[in-house]
Amino acid sequence: SRLAPAPQSVSRVCVCMSSTAELAYTLEGVAQGMREDGRARLDLRHLAIECSIFAHTCGSARVTLGNTEAIVGVVAELSEPESDAPDAGRISVSVGAAGNLALPDYGGTDAVTFLEAALAPLYSHKALGPALRPLCISRGAQCWELRVHAQLISCDGCPLDALALGVRAALQSTRVPRMTAVGGGEGGPPPSAARL
Repeated sequence: SRLAPAPQSVSRVCVCMSSTAELAYTLEGVAQGMREDGRARLDLRHLAIECSIFAHTCGSARVTLGNTEAIVGVVAELSEPESDAPDAGRISVSVGAAGNLALPDYGGTDAVTFLEAALAPLYSHKALGPALRPLCISRGAQCWELRVHAQLISCDGCPLDALALGVRAALQSTRVPRMTAVGGGEGGPPPSAARL
């Protein structure tokens, strides 16, 4: 059959496919409204999210998106605020994957590096702004840094979708102690749990 002409928007997107035959196969499927796994173009994969799955973390989640599974854990550490956001906490994201996991090709870039680079800007102080202020303990001196680690257990499709949902769910369930800097004396109120 004849390949339908690509829409103008496709030519502006970086498409990382291993061959022109793979690109033609994908575009033909789009033209016919089908995906290679039999779903229609607008059919979503089954999604399941479980929060607070680990008792030893500040927050955690498991996401299953189709046959892709990711587990995410969040730990809080005391840190110094970034110089350009002295009244905000910090979030850092790392990604791991089993060595035998078949991950998509991202144009020659290591898949884990690509996924970390895609997630990191979503949780920067530039992106979250005021939402990071509750993590500040003492302006310019001390804050909570939430270290998020997302581990891909299985991959069938786009792992970035599952990772982004997992990180969001784990952060939503994260709890850190509320701390207030006091001027060297005791007698202040005890720390209480604060929901981020």
